[in-house]
Amino acid sequence: MVNSVLSRIAAMADSAHHQLPNAAMIRAARALLAIDQSKLAVLVGVTMKTISLIENAADGGKIDGRRRKVVERIQHRLEDEFDIEFVFSNERTGYFGVLMRKAGYQAAGATSRRYRSQAP
Repeated sequence: MVNSVLSRIAAMADSAHHQLPNAAMIRAARALLAIDQSKLAVLVGVTMKTISLIENAADGGKIDGRRRKVVERIQHRLEDEFDIEFVFSNERTGYFGVLMRKAGYQAAGATSRRYRSQAP
């Protein structure tokens, strides 16, 4: 049962990679990584106010081009360097959310995979 649910979630993530995470998903990813808005802002090269505006936007609403690019940067940075996976719902299910791909990741301090030292 658990394996079939995980398989469906993985398939949804693969098919919906072009979708952008909403405000709640970005907040959830930050919670998994134990980082605040200011740390996320530094990671993606924007101001904390920009992160706050994105996270407080109404989910499902239209997003302007500049903020869209910032959300894309947030998504790519968190997925590529911090083992976060944004899962989007599809026609078959209503599942959506945020997963951490690797169990060995140490969330405290949210050090990028690129900068982590290799443990023996």
